[in-house]
Amino acid sequence: MLFALLVHGHGPVAVARASSILPWNLAAGVACAAALLLRRRHPLAVAAALLPFGAVSVTATGPIIVALFTVAIRQRPPLLLLLGTINVATGGLYFVLHDDPA
Repeated sequence: MLFALLVHGHGPVAVARASSILPWNLAAGVACAAALLLRRRHPLAVAAALLPFGAVSVTATGPIIVALFTVAIRQRPPLLLLLGTINVATGGLYFVLHDDPA
């Protein structure tokens, strides 16, 4: 999260958009990181709940990867393949929603 604060404002386009995007992006990342506290008891539910945040928040990417890794070591491979496919789709959706993701 600190890295996002330090790097987010660099660049001409990012400076103009930083004031509106940064608070929501960081709030989503913090919420996803807090949800990781439940991942040992409910790994599949936490991973499925975090995946939609990948379409709107860059800072949610770290917690999503941790949740997917937890699913990978505890569940069957077909479930991980499904969640991984959804993760890739939400990543593509992020670039569609944010025409300039910088």
